[in-house]
Amino acid sequence: MPAVEYSLPATAWTDTVIPVAVQTEGAEAVTIEWLVDNTYGYQDWDTFVDGSLTNDGGTIRFKRAGTYELVARITDATGRVFLYESGVKCEVQPVLAIRFELPEQLVVNEVADIRTSGNNNILPVEWSLTKDGQSVSLSEAINGELNA
Repeated sequence: MPAVEYSLPATAWTDTVIPVAVQTEGAEAVTIEWLVDNTYGYQDWDTFVDGSLTNDGGTIRFKRAGTYELVARITDATGRVFLYESGVKCEVQPVLAIRFELPEQLVVNEVADIRTSGNNNILPVEWSLTKDGQSVSLSEAINGELNA
């Protein structure tokens, strides 16, 4: 009976490339099929994972936030199926991002409508302003308020 051992970090981010080292015993004549479980059952690999793993391991990156476990599945020459679960789950957090566009030019007293986009969820946003590379006080430079 083949044996497979591997591990994942306890936490990662959606931009983290994760090396997965694999140790096998008695698996020389078989190919490991890798599955991803997001606590809702096995999911489509390409939807949730970038990268691929072989019998020797490899590198992967989880595309979406969530809790994941890798499962190695081996089918031997007689058709028996063996599942290997490390029992270690990786909690993947999103990489926060916020974007906005400013007009190229504004006339004094012209109103600029600034809208943010990204995945900052409900986190607060702290705004700052620079002019010619120097920090400028928001209250002295603009009328109005900026929020998330």
